[in-house]
Amino acid sequence: MEKFTKSKAFSLVESIVVLAIAALLVTWPAVNLQQYRQRMAFNRTIETVTSEIEYAKRYAILKEQTVKITNLPLKHELLVVYPGRGFKHVPFDKSVNVQMGRQNTFSIRGAGTTAPRTLGFEQNGKRKLVTMQLEWGKISFG
Repeated sequence: MEKFTKSKAFSLVESIVVLAIAALLVTWPAVNLQQYRQRMAFNRTIETVTSEIEYAKRYAILKEQTVKITNLPLKHELLVVYPGRGFKHVPFDKSVNVQMGRQNTFSIRGAGTTAPRTLGFEQNGKRKLVTMQLEWGKISFG
C-alpha cells in the first residue's frame, strides 16, 4: 500500500487569494494618491489666487494706483496689470475652474478699496466659495 504525503506547497486557490489581496493593497494607495494630488492642486489654486489679490492690494496702496485683475479661464491664469510696472501672468492648475463674478475682471483702487465679491473655485464637482471684502483697510477672505 502506497502512502500519500501531504504537499508542503500552497494550493492554486490559496495562491490566487494571496495575489488578489496583494493586488488590492498595491492599487489602494495609488487611488488615494491621485485624490490627494487633486485636493492639493485645488487648495494651491485658492492660495495662489488669494495671495496674488492680496499682493495687488498692497501694491495699489503703496503706489496709490489702480490695479486691474482679470481672470482668463481658457488659459487658466490671472492677468494682473500693475501701472508703471507692466503686467503679470499668474497661472493656476488646469483642473480647477476659477470664477470671479459675471465680468471676470475687477480693480483695486489706489486706496486699496474694491467692491465686495465672491470668488468661486470648482474641481470635479467640489466647489468652494471665497468672499472678498474690504474691512478696515484690508481685504479679508472668508
